[in-house]
Amino acid sequence: IYVTDSGLGGIIIHDLASGKTVRRLSASTLLRKPENAIQRGFKGRVLQDASGKKPAVHSDVIEVTADGEWLYYATPTGPLYRIRTALLRDAALNDAMLEKQLEKVADIPSIGGSAIDATGNLYLSNVEKRSIDRLTPEGVRETLIQDDRLITPDALVIDESGWMYIPAPQIEAISTNNNGKDETRAPWYIYRFRLPE
Repeated sequence: IYVTDSGLGGIIIHDLASGKTVRRLSASTLLRKPENAIQRGFKGRVLQDASGKKPAVHSDVIEVTADGEWLYYATPTGPLYRIRTALLRDAALNDAMLEKQLEKVADIPSIGGSAIDATGNLYLSNVEKRSIDRLTPEGVRETLIQDDRLITPDALVIDESGWMYIPAPQIEAISTNNNGKDETRAPWYIYRFRLPE
């Protein structure tokens, strides 16, 4: 089991067979939000509280390829990185050695969540456009769907029938992201659309 730590930055690995848990790349610069990166909401609005404090979310988004070979991760501001899972599990490698194995995949917009399909396409919930973007293994990014109801689209899920589920939790409208004003409005929705063949 692979887990990202969005508070400090890091990857936690739990071995189901042995019961052992290890932490890798703890507080690594490449797992923390870049200093100059700004987390944004719809149409690029800067997220901040009433005092101007901006969110500092570190390694958060995480996906593993269907074959288990690669782990992808990103902060909500990007960029998107990947590393081989075998390297993360190799006890002979320390964090400094692992950092050299991290590969930058792409610069991305502010995102809430992600998903990956069996062929390696990554899906990004683009909060700046209220869209779902697809990043192909060849590095091409395209918008699949855009809808203003997707207010801060978040953690994406693909089911076995090819439907993409999209929670819209309105995170950009809570007071800590909206200049001190809570402008969330019930009800909260989960939407879905069928992925292209």
